[in-house]
Amino acid sequence: MPIPRSAALALLLASAVPAAAASIPFRVPPAAEAAPRLARGFVGFSFESGELSTGLFAAVDAPLVRLFREVGAGLLRIGGNSVDRTPWDDGGDADGHGLTQSFVAPADVDRLAGFLGAVPGWRAIYSLDLAAGDGAAAAREARYAGAALGGSLFAVAVGNEPDLYGRNGHRPASYTYADYAAEWAQDRRLIAGAAPRVPVSGPDAGYDAKRYTLPFIAAFGPALRVATQHYYKASSCSGPTVASLLAPDPVLTTTAATLVAAAAAAGVRDGLRYDEINSFYSCTDASGREVSGVAGVSDSFASALWAIDVAAQLAAAGTSGVDFHSGGHAFYSPIQTAKGAVIAVKPEFYGIWLLARALREGPSRLVAASRDLGGRAGLNVYALRREDGGAAVLLLNEGAGEAAVDLSGLPAGPLGRLTLRAAGGLSDTDPSHVTVNGATIGTDGRWSGPVVPEAVEAPSGAATVAVPPGAAVLLVAR
Repeated sequence: MPIPRSAALALLLASAVPAAAASIPFRVPPAAEAAPRLARGFVGFSFESGELSTGLFAAVDAPLVRLFREVGAGLLRIGGNSVDRTPWDDGGDADGHGLTQSFVAPADVDRLAGFLGAVPGWRAIYSLDLAAGDGAAAAREARYAGAALGGSLFAVAVGNEPDLYGRNGHRPASYTYADYAAEWAQDRRLIAGAAPRVPVSGPDAGYDAKRYTLPFIAAFGPALRVATQHYYKASSCSGPTVASLLAPDPVLTTTAATLVAAAAAAGVRDGLRYDEINSFYSCTDASGREVSGVAGVSDSFASALWAIDVAAQLAAAGTSGVDFHSGGHAFYSPIQTAKGAVIAVKPEFYGIWLLARALREGPSRLVAASRDLGGRAGLNVYALRREDGGAAVLLLNEGAGEAAVDLSGLPAGPLGRLTLRAAGGLSDTDPSHVTVNGATIGTDGRWSGPVVPEAVEAPSGAATVAVPPGAAVLLVAR
């Protein structure tokens, strides 16, 4: 008899039984059909549509190509606030030749196609401008994107964060979901006429799942390839700290589970995906400066562990994937860019990389997601069972002092261990201080040395694993 999703969620989020000894026991649960399934493309990136005109996404962009290949496979969502400020220009005029700020042209899409061809396993959600109110142009852009990207096109989206249109000036303050739904439906009809084989996604709500995402799924679910939602924990101006970043968000778990259930009930093919997330959303501070993320928090090493935590939290709720918003100079960006080039690889990238590494061997099921293991504050464990019989365990120590975990229930044989840490601990913001088994990755996408897993003997499927403070350990059993 299948385990109800509510019971499965409770099981996944429960902590293991506390141990009296210094080391904490944790037995990796067996594979279970009710456990959430994570494909290799579960984790990905979101970038602004405005990046298309900078030349960032191109097959010749070797640093970015290497970084995406390091993650292995995923979904690249092209959208963000800039999509509703970058209209389509296919008129062949100066703006329509590509590489022109504030416009997207056929040549820009062609470069994106070349980039996706250079990073096997990656597909794209390609967003279209809704704010301009030019459905015919959106339909032509969808048709061109479908032809240029081919099998690399996962879906097209129409607009970005419509629940904020009344605040950001795209529409009157009186704008409602009903207004948005009517606009979306009209553009969808035009897109279906111009590009009938191109899948669509939506609604890409910024925060208002109740008044936008849920009714949108109910109304348009059968037409969607995937339903989408965004998530940022709080305002960048709310005074966040490393501790508040790492604290779990129970509202996110509840919201995600509700949306997942709605997508399943509506028959959405690929369920619910958080296709834009990151730590703290943009705001205007007291000096009038717009800030995106929090210096010393969003760009700290703690963000690497947060990325794993929040992705696991969303996986446990049953979502089909998460895409971390990136690019530009935002403090939260895993990959910072300027003028079409990678300028920094921030600590958060390493957390995304480590999670992707856990999934690299093939589709897996998240059989355990336990926080504060054995009553030890900040000791979190996420266990995966692969469909080929292998397993992976992620151990995060966000507390003070070394932790030791007595793992059992793994396949017998040696384990491969990767340790992610920073010289200065959780608050360290220097990317050069972040290492995986002693190696760091540069802005050219190359590691400073080979990333070789350390062998851990587990002849009976059991081993005691030490986890340094402020670090993450990945153990992979083949």
